[in-house]
Amino acid sequence: PTATPIASEFGDLTTYTDPRSGFTISYPQLWQDAPSNSLFRDVCQNVSACFALRDEGLLLILTEDLSEYGLAGMTLDEYTDLLLDRQENDFYELVLDEPFVTDSGLEARIIGFNIQDGLLYSLRFIYLEDEFAHNATYVVSGELFDELEPLLRYSLSTIDLP
Repeated sequence: PTATPIASEFGDLTTYTDPRSGFTISYPQLWQDAPSNSLFRDVCQNVSACFALRDEGLLLILTEDLSEYGLAGMTLDEYTDLLLDRQENDFYELVLDEPFVTDSGLEARIIGFNIQDGLLYSLRFIYLEDEFAHNATYVVSGELFDELEPLLRYSLSTIDLP
């Protein structure tokens, strides 16, 4: 990952750039690369990048080539519906599903989940371009979510692609 420190109204941020797609996101500088021996090892092994805030939160970044799954040509709504269908159970409660536009004008969707009755909350940014699905997901403890939500939304608004 490429890290570039920047200042914001929420404190110091670092910009991650995906080497394959050029996808960028600015995230809180306190969030560090999740160590491979950490509590989050299993969650982080199948994503492009994984950053952790101690044991209280994760930022997961994933770019998927939809053609590898036979899903080329899928729309943003179809892809989001597929994700929502996969998470339809008693463990996840959908609390947010809305259009989201980044500062650079990317038209995306953002979905949010209450996980295990408020133990965790997640905010997931979803954007499709050509045959690629770009995802950035924050998962944080329920105790911190209300405090962190403005920062997490700000971070997601910084997402850009070349």
